[in-house]
Amino acid sequence: MNFFQNLFGAKPGSAAAKKLALEHHAKGRAFCDTGDFDKAIPCFDEALRLHGEMAKAYRDRGIAYLSLGEDNKALADFSVALRFDPKDARAYWNRGIVYRKKHLDREAEADFRKARQLDPSLKRDEDEE
Repeated sequence: MNFFQNLFGAKPGSAAAKKLALEHHAKGRAFCDTGDFDKAIPCFDEALRLHGEMAKAYRDRGIAYLSLGEDNKALADFSVALRFDPKDARAYWNRGIVYRKKHLDREAEADFRKARQLDPSLKRDEDEE
């Protein structure tokens, strides 16, 4: 390991970085689980710095942004998550929520439909009425 890697940690993209990224992601999820979304975002940021193609970190950071009312950032993260993992039902579902909040009903319905296709257990409140 060279001097800079010792000084700054794992090299982004390396196996060590991917392992650290998973640890930062898990820490971010733990903050989300307790409602500390503002503390979760830097954890997801670090996970993505270390492993920029981590779809679930984009999705979960999007959930944190959505919970904080930062809809545009959430929408961007859900869309990137879907580029890396087009079978992520939760990313479609949450992007559908953002679209619905923005009154983009056609886009919202398409995402909800795709999410339910990938995971039939997903239901909106109005689906159960």
